[in-house]
Amino acid sequence: MARYRLHYGIVHDFDAQTAGEVVPHLQSNHVLGDDSEPNFIARLAKEMCEWNGKWFRTNNRDVLAEDMIRHGLLECVD
Repeated sequence: MARYRLHYGIVHDFDAQTAGEVVPHLQSNHVLGDDSEPNFIARLAKEMCEWNGKWFRTNNRDVLAEDMIRHGLLECVD
C-alpha cells in the first residue's frame, strides 16, 4: 500500500492501493459526498479548477488522480 499526500484544502496523508482512491477518500469527507461517483468526480474537478486554475479530466477516478498529480494537488510520498 502506498502513502499519498493531498494538497487540497489542508495537507494530509492517506494510504491507498492506487492514486485513484483519492476520489472515495475525498468523497467520504466531503459535504456533498452522497452523490454518485461520476457526479462527484465532475463536481470535484470543477472545485479543483477554481482552487488552482488548472484543468482536470473527469473520465474516471484514475484519470482525475493523474491530473491531480500533474497539477501538484496529489503526490505519492511512499
